[in-house]
Amino acid sequence: MEELLNEVLKEASNGNIIIDGDPFPIGFNSMIHEENKVISYKKDDNFPVLIIKNKRLFIIKLTEYLSIAMEIVEKFPTFCKDRERNKLKTLITYLFVNATSEDFVNPLELLDRNISFLKDDTFDYLNQGINIPLQNSFDESFINIKNSDQSAFMETNKKITIFLFKQINDEYFKYILPDISYGIRINSNNEKICYIYSIINPKTKKDEKTKYYKKVARELYKLNSGVFDSESEEYKNYKVGKDNYDYYPENISDVSPSAILSLSIFISLLEKENIKKIRVVSYLPIRYLSREIIAQRQINQKYAQVLHERNNELQRNITDKFLRTFRRVAFHITGIETNSYPYQPSEFMEISLNEINHNISNIILNDVYNSVLNKLQNNTVKNYNTFL
Repeated sequence: MEELLNEVLKEASNGNIIIDGDPFPIGFNSMIHEENKVISYKKDDNFPVLIIKNKRLFIIKLTEYLSIAMEIVEKFPTFCKDRERNKLKTLITYLFVNATSEDFVNPLELLDRNISFLKDDTFDYLNQGINIPLQNSFDESFINIKNSDQSAFMETNKKITIFLFKQINDEYFKYILPDISYGIRINSNNEKICYIYSIINPKTKKDEKTKYYKKVARELYKLNSGVFDSESEEYKNYKVGKDNYDYYPENISDVSPSAILSLSIFISLLEKENIKKIRVVSYLPIRYLSREIIAQRQINQKYAQVLHERNNELQRNITDKFLRTFRRVAFHITGIETNSYPYQPSEFMEISLNEINHNISNIILNDVYNSVLNKLQNNTVKNYNTFL
């Protein structure tokens, strides 16, 4: 295990980690304290530095993490199939790819958190998927909610998948909502904390855009009703072209309606489990840097600049729109409180779920949120997965 870790750290300092002969543009430096000496892997001053203050303890925890992950994580890339060394190296590599800035200073916390994520069984009762009927929204559709495994490449090993569906003339039609990547750990006070890493919209194929799909999409835009009126004058003036700024004014309008619905549903799941604390992970430095490495290695400087600008725009969307979605849901649902924003003081957006007011002003969110919560609390949900 130690040999494989050293290999990953050495290769990362060169900006390429080799897995099954293929280079992955992943770069960071390392400083490892081992007994009475310090070992350093450093090639690029622009790379972040991983600081391992106690290598022996780090190896012990890494071994525990890998042992559990090899048992639990099922989705590996095809080149890892039946090749244990490639699986182990992928797990070590993406442990760091999915690390936050603070994790590079305290990697033992990174391991503890990910071990907790792997051990967590909070939403295992959703592993087969459940269907919940809606009374007043989306033409009396059903919502399917499922706890699903993720690839070793993803931020966490679990995600919640959600879709709306309806039976029309013996045929089922779907509208797939964004996935939510999450992890849950227990803190020193024996409280569960939910870390949310992403809300990802699926790619929809042209043949999937049925009449039902288009009808749901139109109804989703009703989530925007009345929101613009509550925006600041600054944003209103910017939006109508009255004023120009060198920056984008703060707002809660520029979000995906489908992401609002997914996050609201997920928060209802957290309420059902009495989970009061959310930490939103908005920036993973190695993921951003990997795209920068690709841009920097381009021979054509104009294309390199295009990739650099695209990377910055992508990161703005990943960070800003992601955080904005939480603010938007808090606008609709009273009792969701934002305690701090990233790097003020921690690198997470810290959110608490207090006494949720279930009388939600938006008709769609009121129906969906309470339909999900009531069915789960009453334990009257049935499976209807035979058609899936």
